[in-house]
Amino acid sequence: MSEWVLRVLLAAAPTLDAQAVVEEAIAHNPLVEAAIFDLKKAEQDLGAEGYRYYPSLLVAAGATHLQSPSLLSGNGTTVQTSDNYQLASELRHTFSFGTALALRVEGTRFGGQSQFGAGGNQLVILGPGYNLLGKLSLTQPLLRGLGNQIGEAALRQARLSRTAAEHARDQAASQVLRDVLVAYWELWYNQRAVQIERSAFELAVRQKDDALARIGIGALAQVDAYTFETRVAELEQSLAAAEATAEAQSVELARGLGRGEGTGPLTPGDLVVPTVEARTLAQEVDRALEASAELQRLRTQLEVALDQAMVAGESERPRLDLDAYLQAQGLGNQEIPPALQQLFGLEAVSARVGLTLELPLTGSRYQATKESAGLAASAARSRLLSSEQQLRASCATEVVRLEQARRRVTLATRTVELATKSVAAQEERYQQGDAILLQVYEAQDTLRRAQLSLERSRVDAVQASLRLDHLTGVLLSTAVGGD
Repeated sequence: MSEWVLRVLLAAAPTLDAQAVVEEAIAHNPLVEAAIFDLKKAEQDLGAEGYRYYPSLLVAAGATHLQSPSLLSGNGTTVQTSDNYQLASELRHTFSFGTALALRVEGTRFGGQSQFGAGGNQLVILGPGYNLLGKLSLTQPLLRGLGNQIGEAALRQARLSRTAAEHARDQAASQVLRDVLVAYWELWYNQRAVQIERSAFELAVRQKDDALARIGIGALAQVDAYTFETRVAELEQSLAAAEATAEAQSVELARGLGRGEGTGPLTPGDLVVPTVEARTLAQEVDRALEASAELQRLRTQLEVALDQAMVAGESERPRLDLDAYLQAQGLGNQEIPPALQQLFGLEAVSARVGLTLELPLTGSRYQATKESAGLAASAARSRLLSSEQQLRASCATEVVRLEQARRRVTLATRTVELATKSVAAQEERYQQGDAILLQVYEAQDTLRRAQLSLERSRVDAVQASLRLDHLTGVLLSTAVGGD
């Protein structure tokens, strides 16, 4: 890519400051979107579990026409006919502690005809009859499924899963912010390096042109032109490498922002790198252990695993259920009022109380289920411990990097000051004939390296600070105000 084309692209490139990078990454990065979708799913799962113990209504209706052949006394047969119309409604409710209640109201209209007599020549018509029924049923588990601890297990775990999804969302958002902000400041450094390399290259070009002019008037030997031209070629190569690195970093930042291909180069809008304060390891570790979204997610997952271990194997336990019902009926022959009178007058009442026992013939499945859930909880605890250890080590690493970068900033600042003075002095000596051209080039290279080192150190400090903010859980709240 030619130099003028690159300059045109950079001049037309949209500028982004750090806050704009944050807002765009949160809005468009696919990893953040995926974490938000996971959270919404967890919220829907929780809502579904919250309705587990709401009453349900059953309504059933049916009509049956039945023709049944039967034998007659003698040698004949006959066909008996019956018609049955049924309408029923049942309200059911299961409580979280295991008790199940059902209230059923049912009405039936039935009737039919039969033939009797020696030849089946006597027709008898029955009904229509009207049967009304009201029934209250109860089932109470005495072993398996007894108590809120069992009944509300799925609801508790759904709540914990939603909390874990919230922490996962925050962790994903924080990771994305860390990555895009680190990429942003890396691009800042890359483009600053391009500026430094371009300044050095343009200076070398001016020096070469001045040398050629001096050669033209005989003030310099022709052989000196090769030194100037070599210097220009070397710096042009360094500039091309810096421009390629900046272009690649621009693509990386665009990817982190969720932009597609062909968006063009990006240009950081911040003019200077912010100053970073020193941090202490003990304070950063304490903050990380308390506020890290990743640790909070793992702690919540451990709570889920412990809760699952507590109720594991419940479906394999012996079952002992108490079941009972109280029922009232009414029957009317060809009219409904007698059926209502019997029903509400409780003239025909039935009741039942019983026990149902189910005993597994082996407890192997129960033990295996309990052990499996216990192992899952142990694994979750080990993952949490490993993450805490990794977090401590990462904090220590970033604190060291931050302190080293801050120290390098101080040293590089002093080096730039001295190198600037050295360049001025060597150029003056060269003009007076007291220094050779190589000494001038060495002083200029020292200044260029010092400038690059200073900007590199400043950016390293900012990047270490960003990584520490991510580890300690404050990056997200600082960047987006806790939203």
